[in-house]
Amino acid sequence: MSEPTFNKRVIDDIKVGIVSTDQLLPPSFTSSPVLSDTTGVSGESISVSFSSSGNPSPTATYQWFLNGSPIGGANASSYTTTATGGISAGVTLTNSEGTAYQIAEGQVGLPPSFLVQPSASATGVTVGTQVSIENVTASGTQPMSTSYVWTINNSVIGGETSRTYTTGITGTTLTGKITVTNTYGSTERTLNFGTVGVAPSFYVGDSGPIFANPSINNRVGDTVNVRGIYYNGVPVPGATATVTDSIGSRTVDASIVDTATLNNEGKKTEQFEIRNTSDITVTINIGNVHGTSASSVVFNNISPANAAASFLGTPSASATGVTVGTQVSINNAGATGWPVPSTVYEWTQNSSVISGATLASYTPSATGPLSGKVTIDNTSGGATSATVSFGTITSTGSSNFAPYFSGTPAGSTTNPDVGERMTFLTYGSTGLPAPTTTFQWYDDGVAISGATGYGYVLGATGEIVDAEVAYVVTNNGSSNYIIDGAAQPVLSMTRGVQYTFDLSGVSTSHPFRLATTENGSGGQYTDGWTTNGTQGQAGANAVFIVPADAPATLYYYCGNHNGMGNSINVRTVPATDVTMTGNLTGVVTLTNSEGTTGATIDYGTMLNANITNLSLSNVVAGGTLTATVTYGGTFDSITWTGVTS
Repeated sequence: MSEPTFNKRVIDDIKVGIVSTDQLLPPSFTSSPVLSDTTGVSGESISVSFSSSGNPSPTATYQWFLNGSPIGGANASSYTTTATGGISAGVTLTNSEGTAYQIAEGQVGLPPSFLVQPSASATGVTVGTQVSIENVTASGTQPMSTSYVWTINNSVIGGETSRTYTTGITGTTLTGKITVTNTYGSTERTLNFGTVGVAPSFYVGDSGPIFANPSINNRVGDTVNVRGIYYNGVPVPGATATVTDSIGSRTVDASIVDTATLNNEGKKTEQFEIRNTSDITVTINIGNVHGTSASSVVFNNISPANAAASFLGTPSASATGVTVGTQVSINNAGATGWPVPSTVYEWTQNSSVISGATLASYTPSATGPLSGKVTIDNTSGGATSATVSFGTITSTGSSNFAPYFSGTPAGSTTNPDVGERMTFLTYGSTGLPAPTTTFQWYDDGVAISGATGYGYVLGATGEIVDAEVAYVVTNNGSSNYIIDGAAQPVLSMTRGVQYTFDLSGVSTSHPFRLATTENGSGGQYTDGWTTNGTQGQAGANAVFIVPADAPATLYYYCGNHNGMGNSINVRTVPATDVTMTGNLTGVVTLTNSEGTTGATIDYGTMLNANITNLSLSNVVAGGTLTATVTYGGTFDSITWTGVTS
């Protein structure tokens, strides 16, 4: 093989093409300038980057432009944008061999922002209500897009992507989210529409809410249950009940509520007390945030509470003392009670029941005392009666008629003690001619001698046996009183006896009085003391019934002058004989030329007699003696033991 030959010219040319590391070269971009963010936002710092070559190494200078116009002072490799628009950075490379220039371009824009905060059109709505996201106004660099997402109970509602939504199910939380997006960013807002519920309503049948039967066995005072009132709503409604009667309205207990019977359902039991017989309206009110509803029921035909019969007022006579043939009536005989009381009338004249007189009115056909009795009764209590006196029925003409008592004679007390005063009461009379009235007191049916006054003090004898003593009083100037002709005598009085002082002859300048001290220094004694008329005038007197507790010494005196009176010795009736311990009666008798009528009053057994002058004989020393005496209508044994001669 022959040795290769070389053309010298060619080799020289090759040498010329070899670059020396010290060879000078103009600047050039090995990679073009680019911006760190070609879609920046106002206020963002953007930088420009590139790679270059040249010998010597080129230096770089910068100029930033906005919409093609240079930005004064923007000569660094980075720039913080202050406005939107086209942004560009011009890069110039320079060395001793020349220059190179390239530009990097981008855009500066605004991300979306809400001009007004979006809002919910409503909160706490019911199923079927359309809601919307309001005030959807955003600013930012176009183009911008808007999207919507709806959730219920934190679950996205499929297919609901518009600004409005019509609620279809219930839930505790409904939200709507709006998102606005552009090249430069996005913004979003989630709105809470609250609960989606159901307005309250009653479950109704053919006649409304199911109430307990309101018209069976309801009575005043009963506690009534209104139950089985079913209602629903979301959230579960609160419930109250109002009871209205003629007294007024009241809210009754609302504590008994079941909420688990059915979904979103309440069952209520109301209790209330019936206060009177008026109709009662019970209104159930239910309500939640979505509304209210009410339903009522009326309780009627209410019976009163069981009550014993009683009179509404006091039965009274329509008139008294009428003449024969005049109709009279028992007034104010209305009754109350439950069951409704029955009413029965009975009329009595001259102590005999009038046959067939059973109405509230009666026309008398005879003279004499007339009374009517009304009796009311029911099954809730015993009978109650009232007797009404119509006085004495008189003749229609001027003919004489036998006397009658205008009232019912009675006694002032029963079972009296020795020394106790008794009197007749209500023994007024009528008759033509006017009757005379006489009295007689009896011990075990035997007339008590001298006891012929309308009063009697048990055990009294002698001048006080009729329990009345009369004195005639005059005065001797201012010197003294004269009583029954004696100058200022010492008087003796017995407790229970009535003393009458005739004062018609005593000057008004010398008022006759009683006291517990001489000359009345301790004040006037007025117990049992009554004055009648004007002292010094005809008929004037003072009546003194000595009280059982009167002191042992009293004084009569002049209210204007000392020294005119004297003392009064007060005593109790002396112990009476054992025979005065029987049954005491009093008889009052009316007499005129047309007849006689009388009434006997039983005062009962006389008590507390003292046994006096009991003599013993034939007593054996060391023996036992038993004496039995009649005492108060009973037999008491008195035993002495160890009797010695």
